[in-house]
Amino acid sequence: MDKGKQALRDEHIASEHEIFQPRGLPEALELKEKFGGEAIFIAGGTLIQLQREQGIELPRYLISLEKETDLKGGVADESGGVVIGALTPLADLRLHSAIVKGCGLLIVAAKSVGSPAIRNRATIGGNIIYGVGDLIPALLSLDAELTVYEQGGFREIILWEFIKNREEMRNFILVSIKIPVRTLLDTERTFYRKIGRREAFIPSVVTVSGRCSIREDGRIADIRIAAGGGASAPQRLVQCEDKWLGAHLNPVTLNEIYSDICKEYTPTPDAFLGTRYRKLAAANVIVSELEQLIADREGK
Repeated sequence: MDKGKQALRDEHIASEHEIFQPRGLPEALELKEKFGGEAIFIAGGTLIQLQREQGIELPRYLISLEKETDLKGGVADESGGVVIGALTPLADLRLHSAIVKGCGLLIVAAKSVGSPAIRNRATIGGNIIYGVGDLIPALLSLDAELTVYEQGGFREIILWEFIKNREEMRNFILVSIKIPVRTLLDTERTFYRKIGRREAFIPSVVTVSGRCSIREDGRIADIRIAAGGGASAPQRLVQCEDKWLGAHLNPVTLNEIYSDICKEYTPTPDAFLGTRYRKLAAANVIVSELEQLIADREGK
């Protein structure tokens, strides 16, 4: 979008909504508590642009976090992991060596979101808060942790726990995302796949991500599997992970793995596709990636 069109769009939004630019996280949270459901936080603004184009009515009050001095973008190496500021544009993820080296999966996921112009504006925090963002499965497979600001101060919460308990959380602001440092194994395979009815600018049918490593005896040493897509909240397949950990990975057990995925993964159907298709699509992709891990180990 050129600057002229963007200016017209911003002017149109400003004419219909009241925009606040708070000074500090406490003031931002106070505004959200004051207006409740009539207000939303905005940063990159790509999500509200999409919602407007879909005919979704926006709340009256928009609380901008883009110039919030306490909220930042950028990536930093810290003890025990890589910390990504919530306001970091998706396009910037590929610019930091720590992400390229240890979290390449996240770069692959970011490239699947929209167009280059969208990725230059959309933030990693916004993708998470969206609830069904395409980066979430990748972050789940990387054991991501969040820092949120609530009444009473800052709190750390594992991303998977955040997703499960989101409805119980009241007003909060996502501050940063931390990806723990892990020792990458030669036998580890990471993957991210997004399947859609077309390549871009449409919700995915299914999005899966994972990592798996196997020991010399062929047994699974570590595994994380996550799936989402469409209107489905991304889901970590914890029961499958627990069952497969320590199991011997071979073509025979892959049939059981396929069945376990279909049992645990519970996607949300929509007007285009039902639950069964999404289950089968996710199971097919995950098993295909595990088959490739076996082939790589055997040198095929």
